[in-house]
Amino acid sequence: MAITKPAEQAADAGDATLEAMFIPDGSKHGRHHARFAKDKTLLHPVLDHLRGTGNGVVAQGDIAEAAAGWGLTEDDVRAGIRYYERHREIFDAFFLLQDEEWRAWNAE
Repeated sequence: MAITKPAEQAADAGDATLEAMFIPDGSKHGRHHARFAKDKTLLHPVLDHLRGTGNGVVAQGDIAEAAAGWGLTEDDVRAGIRYYERHREIFDAFFLLQDEEWRAWNAE
C-alpha cells in the first residue's frame, strides 16, 4: 500500500480532505485569508503569484515557480488552486478589490 501525502490525497479525495489542508487566518475573517495548515503560509499571495505568471488566470500560472517562491511543494500549490476553484467567487472579489486599490494607488 502506497503512502500518500496530504496534497495527493486532496487531488483524489472529497471536500473534507481539501478543506482540512487550509486553516483560517486567525486575525482576518474569510476563506480568502486561508492559510496552508502545514506551515501557515497565506494562500492568497500564492494565488496572486499564479495570476501574475498566468496572465491574470490562476489555473494558468507557473506552479513550479510559485512553489519555489513560497517554499511549498507543487502538490501544495495544486491543492491551493483546487481550494481557489471551490471558493472562486470570494477570491475573485478579493483580487478585484486588491487590483482596484493598486490602480488607484499608482494613479496618485
